[in-house]
Amino acid sequence: MIRRGYNFQQSADLSVKEARDQATRLFLDLWKQKSGDRFAPSRDEFDWLEMPMAVVPRIMIVDVLTSPLDFQYRYFGT
Repeated sequence: MIRRGYNFQQSADLSVKEARDQATRLFLDLWKQKSGDRFAPSRDEFDWLEMPMAVVPRIMIVDVLTSPLDFQYRYFGT
């Protein structure tokens, strides 16, 4: 069943200080700096060289497509 009108921009608000490890805290801090008041920063705003290396294998970039609902994986950590 497909939920009509679902807002894909919903997320849990995790504060930087709640993150369990240093790499995740660094990534969340970078994410919040880049996104400002927006839900997320654009892909163009991210420089992969700024990413903590410990986080890179955990990152997924997924495009949410509609009509029909589908997901396109751009990057799946290695």
